[in-house]
Amino acid sequence: MKTGYIIYTQFEMNRNKYFIEKLLSASDKFNIKLTLLIFEKIKIINEEDLILCYEDKVLPVVDFVILRMMNYYLAKIFEKKGIKVYNSSEISKIADNKYVTYLKIKEIGIPVMETFLDSDINEKKLFFPNVTKPIDSKGGDRVFFNKNIEEYKNNIKSYDDTHYIIQKVASDIGYDLRVYVIGKKITAQILRISKDGFLSNFCRGGDAILYDLNNEEKEIVNKIINNINFDYVGIDFLFDNGKMVLNEIENVVGARMVYTKTDIDIAELFIEHIANT
Repeated sequence: MKTGYIIYTQFEMNRNKYFIEKLLSASDKFNIKLTLLIFEKIKIINEEDLILCYEDKVLPVVDFVILRMMNYYLAKIFEKKGIKVYNSSEISKIADNKYVTYLKIKEIGIPVMETFLDSDINEKKLFFPNVTKPIDSKGGDRVFFNKNIEEYKNNIKSYDDTHYIIQKVASDIGYDLRVYVIGKKITAQILRISKDGFLSNFCRGGDAILYDLNNEEKEIVNKIINNINFDYVGIDFLFDNGKMVLNEIENVVGARMVYTKTDIDIAELFIEHIANT
């Protein structure tokens, strides 16, 4: 029997109880013992020997960890002791930093909107409109559409604690496409549509409909999949002049849209992938 931990922050655990229940249920089906841990309760006693305490008890070593938070450091700690992490620290390094994602995707040769790191551009080189977001943004957090220098200066005040990117705006504003990927397989494709403004996140009230990729779009997705070893991610695309361009990769991707709009049990597919790897 494989054993594993699933780790959430307290906040995200409270928001994702349904998905957690689906993961735990699926683990029973595949003869996997999966234990839920809250990140804030974990104490690293000895990183070198991987001695971790949880609620004053030493945690036994497991076969794998499902890390449902953006934490490259924690992923590396487990991996150094030979414990498989879903998703890996390599995926965390790429997906959890929007600018690193841009550089990686550009290197692969996938269409992407031109993007700059805040430290690489000055006011004289700014262009409008633009989109700004923290390099570690998730779920539309502090993502701003700036029409002029005044809006830009006001909005970037919220980035005092982090670097941010400045991105050219795709022509087709108000909707984007999320492609769910498990391993090397496309699992679901859902188009998110904004009800007000340019943010189309489902958790922020945007609508969502099923979407069929055409052959050209499938080639783009498959090229990304073949160049990066994913376990379970969401690959988000914008549309520029009708063509699909990459927006970002969600390492800790949610599943609300999948369960709301399809009959796919994506938690079970994810656990099946873990059972077979």
